[in-house]
This record gives sequence, structure tokens and C-alpha cells, in this order.
Amino acid sequence: MRISVVEKYQKWLVEYAKTKKHNSELKFPLRKDYADNPLSRVETGGFHNYLVEKQLIDRHSLSDRQAAVQGVQGMLRFANHDNPLLLEALGDLLTDKFGTDRDAKRIAARCYLKASYVANPDLDAVAYRKLAENALEMQTRQPDDHAPITLAEIETEFKAELADADVWYAGLRNQEADWIATGLDADAAFDRLYTQEPAALGEIDETLGDRWRNTLVARYPTIFVIAFGIIAICIGIAFWLARRYFRNSKASR
Repeated sequence: MRISVVEKYQKWLVEYAKTKKHNSELKFPLRKDYADNPLSRVETGGFHNYLVEKQLIDRHSLSDRQAAVQGVQGMLRFANHDNPLLLEALGDLLTDKFGTDRDAKRIAARCYLKASYVANPDLDAVAYRKLAENALEMQTRQPDDHAPITLAEIETEFKAELADADVWYAGLRNQEADWIATGLDADAAFDRLYTQEPAALGEIDETLGDRWRNTLVARYPTIFVIAFGIIAICIGIAFWLARRYFRNSKASR
């Protein structure tokens, strides 16, 4: 039986998480050194580093990185998009301290910020914000601008994107509730109105380097979705859940 990309990385992510338990407990972020506990003590690489050390992927392989991101993205879509384990893993894969032309710092920072918003007694939100700040190291506002971008700037953009997504999703639910109430075929109306997945608010201009950017766009169009931010993933999940919800609602009538 052939194992899918999502299943493969799900297995490896569970194995990675098991190595991070402290006193049989799983605390977040996994990269924090809970033994010594100083905030600055976070491991380099996280899940990505684990995959490399176990020789499950090649550190210098762009296709391996793309597959890993695709696997975690699939789990976010079909499992729990607020899961700090998945958000942290995605942030780890998008942050590469060993090759500055092969990362997506702004997106990684958004992953860690989103994890910091999760209400969980075993989660250190401050440490996640530290990871988000660290992810932005060497990131400038524009390719020709040497001024570094700050976490505050990223968070302002991200909160605007999340608010925009909330408004979009509320409108979607109201629209489809009206379709069902008036006896319309919700699936058909959905397909006519939403011919493509929505884009995030604004466009994130990542300074990825020519090889990373060109390879993603030309050879790996799926991963290019991530260039619009973690919020695009959240919108896609909401889009899929809404369709399933209204299909089930129609079936139960």
C-alpha cells in the first residue's frame, strides 16, 4: 500500500514530537529548551533539522523541502489548522538558517505568531513570539532596502489578514445559509460563485532568491500558494469546511 506525502510526514512529525517530551508531557514550542528554561534557548532548525539529521530529507534539496511543506500543509487543511504542532513544524520548514536564499521568513513568522495565539496551558506564547522574531533575522522591508522589518510590522499585517479572513468567512456562511433557506442547490451555487480559492489580503513580497522563487513558481505551483501567507491556508480550510458543512446540512433536510 502506497503511503501518501501527508501520511509520511505525519508519521515523522509524531516521531519528532515524541523526542521532545519532557516528563512525559508535550509542551510548546517544541524547540524551546524546557530543561534549562531560558527564553533565548531555542534549538536551531526544529522539525526541519530533525528530518535532516535522520537522513529523511537532504538539507540542500529544494524538492525535499517542498514535499515536507506540502505534507504539513495537507495536515493543516484536513486536521486542525490551529494546532501549534503543525504551525510550528511549518514555520521550522520555512526558516532555514543555513541558506538565506531558501527560506520564507515572513511566512514563517506568521506561523509562529498564529501558534502564539492558540489558547493552550502547555504553550509558551512568549517563546513563540521569540521564534517569530528570530525567523525575521536578516529580513528587510524591500529587496533594495537595508532597513530590517520588525515583528510589530509583520503582526500588524497579519492581524489585518486574519480580520479580513473572518469577514470573508462570515459572508460566505451567510450567503450559503440563504441559498439553503430558499431551496437553492447550495453546491451548484457555490461552484458558480467561487471558481477559485480566495487570496489573502495584499501580497507578500518574499525576498527568496531567484532559484527558490523560480523553482517554486515553475515546477512546484502548490507551494507557491504559501507565498500569500499562512492566512491563505486558513482561508482555504474555511472554504473547504464551509462546503462540507452546507453539503451535510442539505443532506439532513
